[in-house]
Amino acid sequence: MSASSRSHPAYVVLLLLAVVAVLLPARTAEAGTGDGAAEMECLVNDVRVAAGRHGLRVASDLTDLAQQHSERMASSSRLYHNPNLAEDVQSWRVVAENVGYGSTIAGIHAALMGSTGHRANLLDSRVTEMGIGVALRDGRYWVTQVFRAPSGADSGALPACARSMVLSTGGGVPVAGDWDGNGTVTPGVFRDGRWELSNQLRTRPDVVVAFGRPGDLPVVGDWNGDGKDGLGVVRADRWILSNSALAPRETASFSYGRVTSGDLPVVGDWNGDGRDGVGILRNGEWHLRNSLSSGPGQLAFVYGRLTRGDLAIVGDWNGDGRDGIGVVRGGEWHLRNRLSAGPAERQFVYGRVRDGDTPVIGDWRGAGKAAIGIVRDGDWYLRHELSAGYADQVLMR
Repeated sequence: MSASSRSHPAYVVLLLLAVVAVLLPARTAEAGTGDGAAEMECLVNDVRVAAGRHGLRVASDLTDLAQQHSERMASSSRLYHNPNLAEDVQSWRVVAENVGYGSTIAGIHAALMGSTGHRANLLDSRVTEMGIGVALRDGRYWVTQVFRAPSGADSGALPACARSMVLSTGGGVPVAGDWDGNGTVTPGVFRDGRWELSNQLRTRPDVVVAFGRPGDLPVVGDWNGDGKDGLGVVRADRWILSNSALAPRETASFSYGRVTSGDLPVVGDWNGDGRDGVGILRNGEWHLRNSLSSGPGQLAFVYGRLTRGDLAIVGDWNGDGRDGIGVVRGGEWHLRNRLSAGPAERQFVYGRVRDGDTPVIGDWRGAGKAAIGIVRDGDWYLRHELSAGYADQVLMR
C-alpha cells in the first residue's frame, strides 16, 4: 500500500493496494447488481460495527463513481484501480478504494477482509462515507468500494442495516439483562469497555463497571445458569465472558467464529437448559453452539435476509424456556420459535427501525417470556406484547 499527500499531510489518498481476484465456485440465485451493492453496504457496516467502528453513510456521488468504475472493469474483464480517483472524488480529506471480483458478493467481501491492506481501508476509523458499485458480467461480479472522509459535512444516509447493531438477547449497545437475578430485564449501555447498568426500569445506572476495552463487541447472557445475566465481549475472534455483571471478572475465554472476517455474534439458550450458548451469523446463516467453547456449530440454518439489511434478534417468545429467533426488517418484526428455516410464526410492525430506532429484547415484567422495545435517541420505548401498538412504558434518559 502506498499513500500520497495533497498539499497538506491531513489529506491522504490510499490507492495502490494489491488487487484481489476472487474465483469461487458458482452459486445460484445471486442478487442483481442493485441488490449486490446493498448487500455489500451491509457487509461493510456489519464488519465495522463488529470491530467497534462507526457505520458509513452512503454518498450518492461516491456510489456513481464506484458504479462507473465497476462497469469499466466488467467491460474490459480487467481488475484495476481508478487512476483518477483523487481527481474524481470531490471534497475529501482521506479517500481510499478497494476493488475485487468473484462469483458471490459475500465471497468478495471475505477476500477483501482477508487482505491486510483492503481490510485496513474497510475498517479505517477516519472515513465516514462510502460508495459501492457492482457490475455483473458472465456470472462474475465486479465490485468497487470508495471510502471518504469529507472535508466538509457528511453527506448521504446510513443504509437500513447499519442504523442499529445486531442484537443478541440483551446484547449490543444499548444492552439489557437481568443483572441481579430478580426475573426482570432492565437497561444498560456499553461504552468502550464501560458498562452502565440499572437494576430498575430506568435509564439512570445503579452500577458502573469496567469489563473489556474500546473496540470490543458486547454480549450478554446467563453463562452459568444461576438466573443472573453476566457480561461478555467479543474481541477479534475471541469471546471473553464474566458470570457476574455487578462484579465482573473473566470466567471463560474461547474462540468461536470469524468475527474479524464479518461474522456477527448472537447469544441465546438454544436447548432450554437454563444456560446461554453462543452463535454467529455468517453470510445469512445462523450457526449456534450450546457450549461455551471452541468447536463447530451444532445447529446451522438460514432465516431472514441478513445480508440484505435484516437485524437479528433472539428471545423466548412463547415462555417455553428456549430462545427463538427473529429479524427486524425495516419496521416489521418477524419472529420464529423454532431454531430452523421456515416462515415467521408472528409478524407485526413496531417502531421506526429503518429511521434509526434500535430494537431491544427483554422480559420487562418478569412474565417468563421475552417482550420487545426500541431505543430512540437514548429513550427506551418498551412494549409488553409481541404485537403492534403503543409503548407500555417509556424510559427517558
